[in-house]
Order: sequence, then structure tokens, then C-alpha cells
Amino acid sequence: MNALGDLLSGLDWSPLFISLKTGVVATFVSFFLGIFAARKVVRAGAKTKAIADGILTLPMVLPPTVAGFFLLLLFSTRRPVGMFLLNH
Repeated sequence: MNALGDLLSGLDWSPLFISLKTGVVATFVSFFLGIFAARKVVRAGAKTKAIADGILTLPMVLPPTVAGFFLLLLFSTRRPVGMFLLNH
């Protein structure tokens, strides 16, 4: 047991605490933004509700690889956004 205590006492715990703090803050922000968005969607009209529902569920159904590929295309130097960022 003493060897385990010596091993754990020499570790830098700050990355763990930063990760925990970040996770807690992200959870609270997501929770309250989700409640706000849900209330807006419930009170919206049928067409707006369908569009908002599609936008809000997109991150759950769109794989990160596809999103990364889309960002690569969007910020490419051959696209308007990429050219704008390159020039400014």
C-alpha cells in the first residue's frame, strides 16, 4: 500500500481537475441551452418545428468524420470561405 501511495502522490492532478471542471460546465451549458431550444421548438409552427428539429438532431446523426470532411471542403482554398480566410 505504501508504494501505491508514493506513486499517486507524485502525480500531477491538474489535468484531471481541468477535465472535470470542463465537463461540468459543458453539461450545464448544454442542459440549459437544450431546455431553451426545446421550449422554442414546442411553441413554433409546424414548418419551423420541422426545420428546427432537423437542425437540432443533426449532430446526433451526422458522424464526426463526415463533419470533418465537410469542414475541410468548406475551408478549402478553392471555396469562397477558404479564399476569404486566406486573404484576410
